[in-house]
Amino acid sequence: MASLQVALDARGRANNFTLLRLVAALAVVYGHSFEIARPAPGQTDLIALTLRETWAGEIGVWIFFVISGFLVTKSWTERQDIVAFTKARALRFFPALLTMLALLVLVLGPVFSALPWTAYFRAPGTYGFLVWNGSLVKTVYVLPGVFETNPYPAIVNKSLWTLPLEARLYILLAAAGLIGLLRGRAAFNAATLALGALIAAEPQWFPLNGVSGASLALMFLAGSAGFVNRDLIPLSAGVLAAGIALGALLMGTPLFRPALAGIVAYATLWLAYGAPSRPIDHWGDASYGVYIYAYPIQQALVAIVPEITPLSLFGLAGALSVGFGAASWHWIEVPCLALKHRPIKPLSGADLAAPAAEAIWHSRDSRSP
Repeated sequence: MASLQVALDARGRANNFTLLRLVAALAVVYGHSFEIARPAPGQTDLIALTLRETWAGEIGVWIFFVISGFLVTKSWTERQDIVAFTKARALRFFPALLTMLALLVLVLGPVFSALPWTAYFRAPGTYGFLVWNGSLVKTVYVLPGVFETNPYPAIVNKSLWTLPLEARLYILLAAAGLIGLLRGRAAFNAATLALGALIAAEPQWFPLNGVSGASLALMFLAGSAGFVNRDLIPLSAGVLAAGIALGALLMGTPLFRPALAGIVAYATLWLAYGAPSRPIDHWGDASYGVYIYAYPIQQALVAIVPEITPLSLFGLAGALSVGFGAASWHWIEVPCLALKHRPIKPLSGADLAAPAAEAIWHSRDSRSP
């Protein structure tokens, strides 16, 4: 039975992370469709119907955080350079995020606000939305007068709440790297188990946006631990099937959610390196853009077509968000990611026109939502 280390060495960049991220992002779009649109007979979130204690959006975000923990730990281990690490994370996060926020504030907001344009642009909340969300200090969901009559009113982009949490986990990982915890497996595992137990027991002690944030932090730690212990983790469809069977037996008990989280974490790594390779990297990685654009697209569609059903909303918003995600990747993310391999210096037009192929190759295994 091959280990994750053997598979990683054998396959390297020929993994399924890009595809998994896209599927996870679309799972979030799917789950949110049943929250945002008015209920329709016979239409329900199949994940919520089947698993009962979770829903499609949560599973999607769990997958994102497992992948993020794994790849960002890999990135730190390969660099062990706080400047390079910070630069890579910032270039991954901020250009696409700030572009999306500017479009929401300057384009979507005035179009869908119930306020006159002059009142909208004078309202302090308009610029607070851009500043707070862009700084990742806290999440602001409301733009003045926007989407106030939607079935799920006023919330412009609910998905943004995970981004400050992920940034804090990056900081935590960098701190662990700086003090040497990532150099020794025993110390890392002991610290991770202790921190994970504390987060599970007392999530209010941490700036993790409540219990939901605590579960995402635990998934990030699971991904990180997966990379540190990669030589000890077997990659086997049989192991995955046994885990799924155990989870089915535990359904309805207090142990079901922890078991499900473990199954999702293992399944994510198995699908990345154990399943046959289905690379889609030549199309680019639209997942981050899908994730950050989908919710306002969904709210806008509901505002335009109030009677739209959840499944119709998912189909239309999914297609539009993939388009926006692809545009974000090729026009914003690729040129900016190319800069992380260059020394810090004043930018020129040539810097921003760096070849896309180079950016994709060097950034493929260090991306996260």
